Amino acid sequence: MSFTVHELLKLPLLSGAHLVAGQQGIKNLIKSISFMEAPDSVNWVMPYDFLISNAYLFSSNPGFELNLISKLAEKKVSAIGIKLNRYLTNIPEEIKRQSNEEGLPVIILPYNITPSQLISTITKTLNSYRTPQKKVLENPHISLVCELLFSTNISDTTLLRKASTLGWDFTKSYGVIVINVDDLNLIKQVIAIIQNNNIVYNSLVFQYEKEIIILYGIDTSPEVQSKLIKTGEVIQASCKKEFPDLKILIGIGRAYNNILDLRKSHDEAVQSLNFGPLLVQTNSVIHFDNLGIYKILCKFRNYEELEKFFHETVEKLIKYDQEYNTEYYKTAEMFCKCNQNINETAKQLSVHYNTVKYRINHILKVLDINLEDPEKRLEIQIGIKITEYLRVVHKSFTQKP
Repeated sequence: MSFTVHELLKLPLLSGAHLVAGQQGIKNLIKSISFMEAPDSVNWVMPYDFLISNAYLFSSNPGFELNLISKLAEKKVSAIGIKLNRYLTNIPEEIKRQSNEEGLPVIILPYNITPSQLISTITKTLNSYRTPQKKVLENPHISLVCELLFSTNISDTTLLRKASTLGWDFTKSYGVIVINVDDLNLIKQVIAIIQNNNIVYNSLVFQYEKEIIILYGIDTSPEVQSKLIKTGEVIQASCKKEFPDLKILIGIGRAYNNILDLRKSHDEAVQSLNFGPLLVQTNSVIHFDNLGIYKILCKFRNYEELEKFFHETVEKLIKYDQEYNTEYYKTAEMFCKCNQNINETAKQLSVHYNTVKYRINHILKVLDINLEDPEKRLEIQIGIKITEYLRVVHKSFTQKP
């Protein structure tokens, strides 16, 4: 049996509700309930969502209703419920027109019911319509996570209230894992593998644009980082077993005991994805705390000082390569990675020992430094790291070896 808009309107809690437009969508299937409180909420609504709004968006964002219903219909939203009298006294005619065209029901909600009552009643009703299955978090949780990660128009108080209403455990620490795969057509299958195997216990897994996002909740312990990396490796192994050619990269953000810091955790996970390949293999699991100096460089929002340091250290090497078709920058970079071991550098570059030795001598001349000076060695190492960092984050930085 399916839960539809028709069954929704028969709930005792909604006895005072009115369907004012989009009546032809009365049989639309409902699978979850979600809020719509920010202008960009439409970006993360899910198919078969029943959206609720207090109409503040319409009063505070003139023209917001233009094409709104059409966009929600494209997302396969089931219906939208709006509370009147506080911010709006009636439904805009443009909303009604679009609703009737798209067959997306617009419902005026009773003024005296609260969002928590709606969530509780509809979630319980949805559960009664489902066949017994492993308990998973409902879409209101996904909506809240997206608001915590991406929205800038919702107050901290509102976000905390929503989390409390949804029963979030504030004694836990929460963090974000972001997964990128090279074949976007396999995202749903990857999510299914993670969920069906219960790889990340007590978590929320969903797709946002091109990312797979995992919200994890943990009790703090000294082994948290190693456990999370192990979890990422299990995800990789499980996915590679099903899809051997799939390239999968996993970035892990830190866990925080304040859910308002989840945006920070997501940023850290994305930075791990961006800079991890500079440190390790392509198919890898990278925790933000393992990024080394890139953790510090990520804090810079003004690139001028970084570019200045680049100019003072390794720029001459890159220009020399461009002018004389040499590979001195690449050699210097590998020489630093190999702890200034000529044998290992030669092995990694697949060249003769004497070739590396010859190049190092010329590199020192080009840069006019003494290899015995530890300060100068450190400057060159940092200059190389800054070069790689700027290539990733600073689009106008075009220096290439």
